[in-house]
Amino acid sequence: MDYFGIIKRAFQVTWKHKSLWLFGFLSALFQGGSRVNYQFDSQDIQPEKVRGLERIVENLFTPLVIVVLIIVILLAIVLSIVVSFLSQGALIGMVDDVEKRGHTSVNEGFSRGWSNWLSLFGINLSIWIPFSIFAILLVILLIGPSVASFVFKQVVLGIVLVIIGILVLLALLIPTGISLSLIEIIAQRNRVIQKRGIFESVGEGYNLIRSNLGTVFVFWLIMLLVGMAVGVVMIPVTLLLLAPVFALLFWNVFLALLLGIPGGLVITFLSGLVATFVSAAWTEFFLELTPLEVSDIVAADE
Repeated sequence: MDYFGIIKRAFQVTWKHKSLWLFGFLSALFQGGSRVNYQFDSQDIQPEKVRGLERIVENLFTPLVIVVLIIVILLAIVLSIVVSFLSQGALIGMVDDVEKRGHTSVNEGFSRGWSNWLSLFGINLSIWIPFSIFAILLVILLIGPSVASFVFKQVVLGIVLVIIGILVLLALLIPTGISLSLIEIIAQRNRVIQKRGIFESVGEGYNLIRSNLGTVFVFWLIMLLVGMAVGVVMIPVTLLLLAPVFALLFWNVFLALLLGIPGGLVITFLSGLVATFVSAAWTEFFLELTPLEVSDIVAADE
């Protein structure tokens, strides 16, 4: 397996086919966000301001407004889910198009994403809901003995059991989480490229990883190191873009938030480029692991 050849090819595809950038941007925009906290001093909290704020809240947040806000929030969540998985499907499908036909477009990306977003969402749920249940039960199982120790005033034993429980929890959940993340990555490509069903994609993803365990682990490790390197580069860039925003928070909150919008968009755009490259790299890796379908070979010859 030419690992660095795959990385190089993913970089070339990402740079050459800029139609991918739109979906990388959307993926980054709807999978993450930024939060700005404003620290109030004693002068900000004045009795007359508090009373005025209470009157505004009472007049503004009527039952109808609360219902509307709930609906808006739910619609925003649904939109975020749809756009996120549509973007992931588009990125996978567009790289597949590039490798099989030599070109792709935004329209083809929307088509591949729209036809697969629901299945990708289903793959996500089928993997992470059982994991969440397992994690909750494991926490309850590990915390139970320590809670009982504290109840019976066995403080030292309780502390020891808490430490052991945390170590066991980390030892079980971290490797399991990494393994399931890899299965989801491969299952997504089984769905978009091989057109498998939800559970079939997950099952074949597991089998593919199990039969190529060393190869998958090495590539995951390479991608982890690449991600760490990108993260190191992004830290000063982020600080440079957001430093003026944090400085202005002490003078004018509204102006700081207004200035933070373009900075946030630039950071999201750069994160989108990274997301595009990462998705392309895993798709190229998947294509190296799996033989072409007969239909794909015919389509390529045509």
